[in-house]
Amino acid sequence: MRRPKLRVINRKKPITQALANHIFFYPTPGNFNYAYSFGSLVGLFFAAQILTGIFLGMHYISELDKAFESVVHITNDVPFGYIIRFLHANGASVIFSYLYFHIARGLYFRSYTGARR
Repeated sequence: MRRPKLRVINRKKPITQALANHIFFYPTPGNFNYAYSFGSLVGLFFAAQILTGIFLGMHYISELDKAFESVVHITNDVPFGYIIRFLHANGASVIFSYLYFHIARGLYFRSYTGARR
């Protein structure tokens, strides 16, 4: 199959050629649909979960007497702390629901079986 020529791609530069091979000319199956995006969404939300957890961990105090006060401090005093706390609290639910959709897609399309010949 002949590839279309793009002005951005220069054959003398292997980095741009490698990027073009993985972005523009990536082989995909014919039945590619929206259900395949749930796996990458799980990864994106997991990265957001890690980032919000790091930011919350900077302000959280785990002592018995000050734990609730630190949560109130994050919610009220930290700039955009309520948004970070909300994203972190609901991110786990989103991760599990997208993970279940991702597994269900694999079961529905019978991805566990070998390729047909």
